[in-house]
Amino acid sequence: MRRFLCVLLVFCMMVPAAAVSAADGLEITDARGGFESIAVLWTNTAAADGYNVYVKKSSDADYPLQPIDKELIRYYGNYYRADALGLAAGEYDIKVETAGGSAERKNIAVSAYRREGFAFSSNSPNKSASGGYNDDGTVKADAQILYITNENVNTVKLGIKDGGKIKEYIGLRNILQSYRKDSRPLIVRFIGMIDGTKINDLSVADGKPAFLESKESKNITFEGVGDDATLKWFGLNLNGNKNTEIRNLGLVLFTDDGISINGSNENIWVHNNDFYYGKTDPKVTDKVKGDGSLDIKKGAKYCTLSYNHFWDSGKCSLIQADSKSDTGDGTDYLTYHHNWFDHSDSRHPRTRYSNVHMYNNYFDGNSGYGIGVTSGASVFAENNVFRGVKSPMLSSMQGHDDGTFSKEAGGIIKSYNNLMIDCGAVTYYSGTKDFDAYNASSRNEEVPSSVTTKQNTYVKSGTAYICKNTYSNFDTKVDLASNPDPAESVAADVKSHAGRSGGGDIKFDLSNYTPTDTKNPDTSHDIAPELKQMLEDYQSSVVKNYVGDETEYPATSGEAPTPAPTEPPVGPTENPGGVFYAAEPSVSGKTVAASVMNLSDESGVLFVAAAYENDIVSEVLTELVPVGETKRDISLEFSHEYDDVRCYLWSNGSLAPYVDVIKR
Repeated sequence: MRRFLCVLLVFCMMVPAAAVSAADGLEITDARGGFESIAVLWTNTAAADGYNVYVKKSSDADYPLQPIDKELIRYYGNYYRADALGLAAGEYDIKVETAGGSAERKNIAVSAYRREGFAFSSNSPNKSASGGYNDDGTVKADAQILYITNENVNTVKLGIKDGGKIKEYIGLRNILQSYRKDSRPLIVRFIGMIDGTKINDLSVADGKPAFLESKESKNITFEGVGDDATLKWFGLNLNGNKNTEIRNLGLVLFTDDGISINGSNENIWVHNNDFYYGKTDPKVTDKVKGDGSLDIKKGAKYCTLSYNHFWDSGKCSLIQADSKSDTGDGTDYLTYHHNWFDHSDSRHPRTRYSNVHMYNNYFDGNSGYGIGVTSGASVFAENNVFRGVKSPMLSSMQGHDDGTFSKEAGGIIKSYNNLMIDCGAVTYYSGTKDFDAYNASSRNEEVPSSVTTKQNTYVKSGTAYICKNTYSNFDTKVDLASNPDPAESVAADVKSHAGRSGGGDIKFDLSNYTPTDTKNPDTSHDIAPELKQMLEDYQSSVVKNYVGDETEYPATSGEAPTPAPTEPPVGPTENPGGVFYAAEPSVSGKTVAASVMNLSDESGVLFVAAAYENDIVSEVLTELVPVGETKRDISLEFSHEYDDVRCYLWSNGSLAPYVDVIKR
């Protein structure tokens, strides 16, 4: 936790960098660091022949001669935006330059993505799933980069190396189908909205165009540029890929699955994506919200699914599609961490046969069930947060499952240190077979072989299948490649960082809408019609992509969006959600003391005390303050005395300093 919160505190508390110089009419309105990237926004009262954007480490004396790719510059009518990608964690300066002069921002903090879980296990075939990037976030030296817009998706060209020859392929679909011949890494960057109805020859599911497919390729990254990269009316399918990454995309009204990891894939990393509704199938009653958002099946191994935001999904994630065997199809060793299951209904995930590690996920108002296991699956669930979930954990045909979840053989969930807030009951193992989960007393505890499922035989199409009826204890035998945070810090972290950069450009508060069926968003199965209409109407806000030889860069026609400055509270001050300090934090010896009131933040307010040594975080202490408490007296103890302690409140996804520095 110390490692991650150090990065997180720097990221969340970053103040806008100071402007250094500016050309007449050219003004940088915002420059913000993100995960391995920087976004810079600017306005200009004059038209220009072009812009160059340069990035350097703050410690370097000079900018490089080569600017970032011009394709990363977009015109939004009232402002320009460029995203510098492929940056290792650290501090950077950025400069926007045109013929009339330049503008600059300095000391912008960039954070690293968390490369964890089975996709990065030392036991895995490829040891990594960073795709076309190195594990420090920089672009691989020999990687090809392809920029895709709605205008060029069928005409883009790329030379593919096959043996000693290079052959040119036209159209993204043809490039991806043929790229398995090339051993070089590939980064596919999507800009703005890509309309699947305009893409030639998409792969078909159920007779309908459904997927853009990458087949039997390796070292590929699919990523969205900025906060508005969106795939509409289609999804992505990986078939037999190795070391492949999908990140920073919005999946909207997909015909079949949003992302399908389907086939003998190895080392796959799907992270920081927004999954909205799929396309409604009027012929199938359980597909009102579309089919699966993120499904993993048919032999996929060593996958990590992290920091994804599922918006009211009906069927979030299925592991192994069918049960027509007694051993499964080989899908195995999957990690889910820091995903936001935001008022989604079910399959978080639904798991057959496989070994799955789930930690630090936020189950937020799920009307059906959280984790579901069948057919001999083993799931290790630790340090997750379940809030307002009807059935947090289910095993087929036992415990709280009355057969409506599944009529297959059961599986076993090992539960450790999960946080339940206003949830339905969970029956833990107590000597009988009628239980939902086994409650472990320590992270490394092995589940005894005497703990068995109630049912391990089931019949399908006249054939009887016998499944494993004990827990595999995979989590104590292999490298989990994970570093779980305390459950108390999960909700705030996930709500701040799951999904696309900046939370994406489609904003909708699922906790605050009024559903038609129950009037309670936590228990509603209904679609949110306002959100569905937003998705139906959605179009890219990009006015111009500069991916050709354009030399006309118009003057901007208004004010660019600028984030409001974050001011530290002075005295007992109300924060978002009606949360405030009742007594000023103090430090005595090794002990930090404070009193905090939480009046309305239902996710729970996190009090953070961070000890610094030479301006570097050395130790972090936290405590969660549940909603409705008139006052929580907090007393936390560091491992030793520090001269520099700083205290913060984390409420509704916002980190606010109370006392910047407490000096002795």
